Amino acid sequence: MSNSLLPIGSVIDYSEKQLMIVGYGLKKADDKYCLIYLAVPFPLGYTSADSVKEISVADYKVLFKGYETDAYQMVSKYMDIVVSILSHGSGEEVIKQIQGMRMSNYEGKDNER
Repeated sequence: MSNSLLPIGSVIDYSEKQLMIVGYGLKKADDKYCLIYLAVPFPLGYTSADSVKEISVADYKVLFKGYETDAYQMVSKYMDIVVSILSHGSGEEVIKQIQGMRMSNYEGKDNER
């Protein structure tokens, strides 16, 4: 799945609309979790909470791939592991950990090179 997980800032064509990925999430359907993108209209961006759309990680065409960093690679691998764990059980504890996850340890490290 990490090959398909796009970085933040990627622009996609979804249902004939251009959207920019601004985050990732997990959605529960039929007692299973799946990875989703959180996206906003491009080029307008976030205008209200209603402008944020949940998009399946499989239903789009890539128009622009965002900036890939070491932190992005870490998040991509982490999300692969989480989805794998959740596909084999309820994983409610994993969801709580994800919701509390902080990236502060990784902020700015890609700029230190």
